[in-house]
Amino acid sequence: MTGIVPATFIAPAQTIPPPALSYPVALKVVSRDLPHKSDVGGVALGIRGPEELVLAIDRIRQSIANKAPQATI
Repeated sequence: MTGIVPATFIAPAQTIPPPALSYPVALKVVSRDLPHKSDVGGVALGIRGPEELVLAIDRIRQSIANKAPQATI
């Protein structure tokens, strides 16, 4: 399947991805404090499975904590 698919939101405290995702997926942080998400490492592309998704969530959280600690995510 290609094209645009509906967004799925993963809550900040959630570490286990929803089982209904169809991979590959893209991940983007949602925050009004971060108008340029890629500048702070808030985007991950080409995630191929649940394990990669968990790692990408952790990388994004760590990157934002380092580059934009004032941001609410």
